[in-house]
Amino acid sequence: MTFSKMVAIVAQESRPCTEHTELWMSDLTDDERIARGLCQQCPVRTTCLEIAITPVRTGEYIGPYGECGVWGGMNPAERRKYVTQPGYTRPAPVDLAGIVVTSEVRCAVCTDTSVSERMYCSAACRNQARRERSAV
Repeated sequence: MTFSKMVAIVAQESRPCTEHTELWMSDLTDDERIARGLCQQCPVRTTCLEIAITPVRTGEYIGPYGECGVWGGMNPAERRKYVTQPGYTRPAPVDLAGIVVTSEVRCAVCTDTSVSERMYCSAACRNQARRERSAV
């Protein structure tokens, strides 16, 4: 299923995140717990999770569509763990219009082209990006 189709399906469904949207993007543990509980009952939870972990290209940066907040019943740390499980194949990167990016993919830090479908070419680049994000 294409990224655009997934977004359209989620937009059409009645889902708990359309009310009290602040719960899904809150830094508070209690809000996250409530949001995750509501996600478990959502008819599009799996599709929502796939949208969140789909790499999206914005300029030279490729990162997950849902970098923060609760998506598909998972917080960012859980989603990072989910996509690194053995056997998991991350969806192809898309641009903001949902079109699969077919041009060469570059590391978000050093612009190395040996990245394939990941955001970074190595753990060193991933760690550097984390340090830069936390310094902001």
